[in-house]
Amino acid sequence: MTIALPSLRPSPCSARSPRAPRIACAARSERAAPALPPATALLATLAVIAALTGCGRTGGGASPPTGGAPTAAEAPPSSRSPVELKGGGLVATVTLAPSQPKVGELFAATTVLRRDDGSPVQASAFTLDATMPSHGHGMMTDPKHTATAAGWATTGMKLHMHGAWKLAIEATIDGKPVHLEADWQQAPEAL
Repeated sequence: MTIALPSLRPSPCSARSPRAPRIACAARSERAAPALPPATALLATLAVIAALTGCGRTGGGASPPTGGAPTAAEAPPSSRSPVELKGGGLVATVTLAPSQPKVGELFAATTVLRRDDGSPVQASAFTLDATMPSHGHGMMTDPKHTATAAGWATTGMKLHMHGAWKLAIEATIDGKPVHLEADWQQAPEAL
């Protein structure tokens, strides 16, 4: 996509320009739209870019019905740790430190993997990641994952924007790939 930006250079037809004859400039000025002041042009350009990239969105979709508590399918995403990611007979409990990370601050996570019956599971490979699907990006850090006696420790995570994030685990358990996800709502309190 190409966005045409207004020129911030002075017009060659300005009164101080010896290069442009006055008659040619007068004829051209009758056809051309007046230029925006540089500050107005910059603000308009930034507003267009923000609208096109979707920054500032806090999510979408249908609103929960009014009256009564939301059902499990309509419940808002978690914004406090621990978070449970479930699927395929597995439950991953992710505990963040701090439990409510602030926007733009590094945090750590501890993940314990169990079967639905509560028995522990060992993963031979593991990653914990976070993405913002509505914006099409993930974290700007490269978290490190270390196996522990209880599960996995992850350091170097950072959610750099408030809004709807998706926590995702990729692991190899019993030689099979596993993918688990959970929604996370990052609060804007640190802005």
